[in-house]
Amino acid sequence: MAFIDFDDARVTLSRNLGADVSDLDLNEKIPLERFENIPDATVARLAVYRHLTVEEDYTLRDIFINWRSVTGHAAMVGTASQVADRMVDWFESGACDGFSLNAPTFPASVDAIREQLVPELQSRGYFREAYTETTLRGHLGLPVPPAWDAVAEA
Repeated sequence: MAFIDFDDARVTLSRNLGADVSDLDLNEKIPLERFENIPDATVARLAVYRHLTVEEDYTLRDIFINWRSVTGHAAMVGTASQVADRMVDWFESGACDGFSLNAPTFPASVDAIREQLVPELQSRGYFREAYTETTLRGHLGLPVPPAWDAVAEA
């Protein structure tokens, strides 16, 4: 928790929630009426925090820890094999079509992903071992457009 700036989290959550939380103690739950005027841009994300407050009894501190560590997404913690098991299960069941990994620490977590998780997924056939192209355009099979200056001269 040392990496969480609770003051900054209060300001950001208040702005996103459309309701001030600066008066709440970190060990209090967010009152339900503070979830009533959520701006449209953040309604889906904050619905997760409303659920966690009501159904899981999360305090403001719990919300901040969750928010700053996984931004409302599922957290997968365990050995490379355990995390790979969950990722493959989600993928095979159609629960997702890809993953965006957030490393909680740098560089240790990034190193663990690169050195442990990626090889585990590669050994199972769920992560490429080599790239066939060098650009996103190439991976998508898109042609290289003519140079802008060549088009302007024509």
